Amino acid sequence: MPKTESGRPIGYSNAMSRDGCETKAKGGAISPNSAFPCSPTQAAADRVADAKIRVQRTEIERLRAQVRESVAGAAQMQAWLTAAEES
Repeated sequence: MPKTESGRPIGYSNAMSRDGCETKAKGGAISPNSAFPCSPTQAAADRVADAKIRVQRTEIERLRAQVRESVAGAAQMQAWLTAAEES
C-alpha cells in the first residue's frame, strides 16, 4: 500500500477518535500503531455516538429557534403593553 511521507497509508487522516484510533478519510479506522483496522464494534459505537450528536445538534437548533421566537413575541407584547399604557 502506498504511504505518505509520515509513513501512513495514503487516504488516512490524522484525526483521532475517542479510543485513540485514527479515523480513515472514508469512515474506517486504523490503529495508531499499525495499519490494521480498529474493532468493528468500536467503529459501530462511533457511528452511534455520531448519530446521537447529530440528533442533539438538531434539537439544539430547534430550541434556539423557539427561544428566538419567544424573545420576539415578548418584545412585541412589551410594545403592545407600552402602547396600551400610553393611551
